[in-house]
Amino acid sequence: MSTRSHSKTTAISFTGRSGATWRYWPADQLGSAGAFGGVFAAESSVGLPMAVKVVPKDRDGFRLDDRLLNRETEIGQRVADAADSDLLLAVLDTAETPSELLLVMLRADGSLADEAMPLDEVSVVRAMTDVALALQQLHGIGIIHRDLKPANVL
Repeated sequence: MSTRSHSKTTAISFTGRSGATWRYWPADQLGSAGAFGGVFAAESSVGLPMAVKVVPKDRDGFRLDDRLLNRETEIGQRVADAADSDLLLAVLDTAETPSELLLVMLRADGSLADEAMPLDEVSVVRAMTDVALALQQLHGIGIIHRDLKPANVL
């Protein structure tokens, strides 16, 4: 896990549904924002590096359906319940504000998009094998990944 300096930015603290306290730095985005939200550097109350996905409830003048927000939480819980995988990144905790859904996860060191391309043959085989196994594990718990791209392979 990587460490980052946050001394010049303001952290947002929140309490998850588990009762644990987390904080994240909105100025310290990890990777590019996705269609459903951004992921930011965070930490636990004891300083362990984490990541928080922030899903805004309002988009371009309309509010996200509660069903979509609940789906994000449900998917995270299903992955967490299938915790015997080291290939899937589980949601460890969630919180909700009037304007956002917050999903707490372990922080990855980077993504496949960060790697220098082209990869050597051994690295390609390893990456593709891990992706195939992870997709199989997701399928086994009834989840279809609909946004597979190098930035989402951590």
